[in-house]
Amino acid sequence: MKIAEIYPKELKDLLSQKSDFFLIDVRNPEEYEEEHIKGSILIPVHVISERIKGIKQDKHLVTYCRTGRRSKTAAQMLVEMGYTNVGHLIGGYEAWINEGFRD
Repeated sequence: MKIAEIYPKELKDLLSQKSDFFLIDVRNPEEYEEEHIKGSILIPVHVISERIKGIKQDKHLVTYCRTGRRSKTAAQMLVEMGYTNVGHLIGGYEAWINEGFRD
């Protein structure tokens, strides 16, 4: 199963179209509280396997973190758990901000 690489502009389009997907911030709570992408839910990478179970496996999921490293790991974990429509934000929140998309 291939993990989709989502660029900031693509994510912005998904959010503006109100697409049916879960945007998952896999950073720690302190990072999330400081700032996050509007509409995201916090599920830190170290607890994702326990906290994701209520979401159907065919649901579209996009993960992000600060730089993209943790989100790629989280996306791989989701695929290994059987989720079939998974992507992660390339460059993470830093790339989002660099594109001028700060909420």
